[in-house]
Parts: sequence; C-alpha cells; structure tokens
Amino acid sequence: MPQKSIKVCLLGFRSLAPLAYRSAAAALIVYDITNQDSFDEVDFWISELRSMGPEEILIYVIGNKVDLESYRVVDREVAESYAQTKGVFHFHSSAKTGQGVDEIFYHICQKTRSIQENRCKNRQSTVDVSNSTNSDGNREGDRGRCRCQSK
Repeated sequence: MPQKSIKVCLLGFRSLAPLAYRSAAAALIVYDITNQDSFDEVDFWISELRSMGPEEILIYVIGNKVDLESYRVVDREVAESYAQTKGVFHFHSSAKTGQGVDEIFYHICQKTRSIQENRCKNRQSTVDVSNSTNSDGNREGDRGRCRCQSK
C-alpha cells in the first residue's frame, strides 16, 4: 500500500494556502503573542481549514515569540481556552530561540502515527515499524515511517 507522506504547512498567505493544506496531515496556525491582531486571525484559519482542508487534518495553534514574554498582549489562558473550545492543539514557541519547537513536531509525529495505526487496525492490518527508515534510507528506530501490512 503506498504511504502518504506527512505534510505540515505554515499558513500565512491566504491566496496560496489552499494549495498547501489540501493534502496536509497537520497545519500550524502561528500567532504572535505580542500582537492581538495576529491572534484575531486564528479563527479565520481554523474555519478555513475545517471547510477546505482534509477531514482528519490536525490543527495546531501556536503562540510564538515566548522569548518576548514581557511584551505579551495575548493572554495565555485565553488562548488555551479558545483552542480547547475549537478542539485544536495549542502550544507556545519561540522561533528565535527554538523553545517549544521540538515538542510541537514531536506531538505532530505522535498524533499522525496514531491516526495511521488506527487506520491500519480498522483495515485489519498490522503496522510494521521494524524496517523504518528516514528519507535518506537510514534506520531511525521509531522515528521512521510505519507501513500497513495486510494480515
């Protein structure tokens, strides 16, 4: 069975966005914690992804620039509560320092793997991760890709 590669798109340009997320497994909606207007745009993108994106797309709302915490204008609790009511994941990060970035992508990998494993179970298949390789063909243990196999 051919494996669908995992695509993650960073949304920012409305006119090009549909091309990026129509087959994406996950989407990151990034707002600036020091800019209320950027947070106000999040609702548009969640609606856009839900109406135009794949049915099972994982949506992540990311509060960026935590290295500028003293300049925060978007309240952390408000953002987290908002994400919870929308049924999306919420994380904080700093593109400048890298804080939180690994956690976000680790979470995406775990969730997409879980979705893929559930698809295999629903097809009465097994998941083979023993021969997992990365895109360079090097073995990477459980960080590699898994494949469904018919029983």
